[in-house]
Amino acid sequence: MSLTLEDVRTQAREKLKGICAVYPQCDGGADRICQRENYGKAIGLGGAGLGGSFRANIEALARIKLHTRVVGDAFEPDASFDFFGLKLSMPILGASTSGMSAYNNAVTELDFCRATLAGCREAGTLSLRGDTYFYDENDHFALASIAEEGGRGVPIFKPREQKTLLKLLEKAAALCVPAAGV
Repeated sequence: MSLTLEDVRTQAREKLKGICAVYPQCDGGADRICQRENYGKAIGLGGAGLGGSFRANIEALARIKLHTRVVGDAFEPDASFDFFGLKLSMPILGASTSGMSAYNNAVTELDFCRATLAGCREAGTLSLRGDTYFYDENDHFALASIAEEGGRGVPIFKPREQKTLLKLLEKAAALCVPAAGV
């Protein structure tokens, strides 16, 4: 079954009802559902709290203007780079998001991790995979999905008790991930 962009947006609006209206531009504006319905909450979509940092980042990116200047023959630019010994197609990594159950259970946590990692792999880059309070060392969706991808991902762990954090880092190292973070 082939989906159009509008089909995807319609499904997203249904699954994220009351959280995100899938606006053409995600800018965290005060008039948006992500802000109005979830004012003051750590909502993830549209930023946390009042969304000020999210909006400031959107405004800062809008101020960036690229002025191209072609000198000589046309060529195909190469944006690839080395990330701890792994050649990536571009200096862009998928965000370390987590906690999908907070969004109307629109997608399972494991399926979200899988989709993010697979999409980044298909684009020739990596995804950071964050965790949240309901992840633990024995049931860790980020590590499980990174294992399925053969270690192709970067787990990011929330600060925890040192012995638990060390166990998680050891599990990440056993997957041969290129990096891990806290």
